[in-house]
Amino acid sequence: MRLAAWCLAACVAGLPTAAAAAEYVAIPGGPFRSALSADGAAVRLAAYRLRAAPVTNAEFLSFVKANPAWRRGRALALYANEGYLAAW
Repeated sequence: MRLAAWCLAACVAGLPTAAAAAEYVAIPGGPFRSALSADGAAVRLAAYRLRAAPVTNAEFLSFVKANPAWRRGRALALYANEGYLAAW
């Protein structure tokens, strides 16, 4: 669940919660070479902003309530495995 919460931090920022006031830091763009790349080629990443603090459980719960597609059993397997929201 932590990965899903981290990936959705930007989406949560649009909700009427403390996430809207969360601090984001600028991440510069540039070349990125992944160890997982079959050919070793670098790709160019655009600059983006990343939330400085993790999304809280309360913020993620608000997000899930507002976005039914992210509820347990409905989220895509790419983002949520069998343990997704298991503690909830």
